[in-house]
Amino acid sequence: MARVNLDRLHLETLENPRVCQMHLAMQRLGCAEPDELFALHDEYHHCLGRVLRSIDATAMTSGQWQQVEQAMQRFLDALMVAHAARKADAA
Repeated sequence: MARVNLDRLHLETLENPRVCQMHLAMQRLGCAEPDELFALHDEYHHCLGRVLRSIDATAMTSGQWQQVEQAMQRFLDALMVAHAARKADAA
């Protein structure tokens, strides 16, 4: 299951999806770059990094966080499709 590990949210590395464990999981799933799944994963990390860098003394807007959630949902939907395809190929 894909999840966000809050202890791994370091702004310095957050925008680099290659250091995310999900990147390795996608490779094990048989995905190869360039692939839509990697592009969506990259988009999620870049969006999350942009939002977290913009946080200052004021609270972020719900619209900013909504962008992160939308990017994450697009990535998770694509991940489920890739997983289902791999299972179908293995059967």
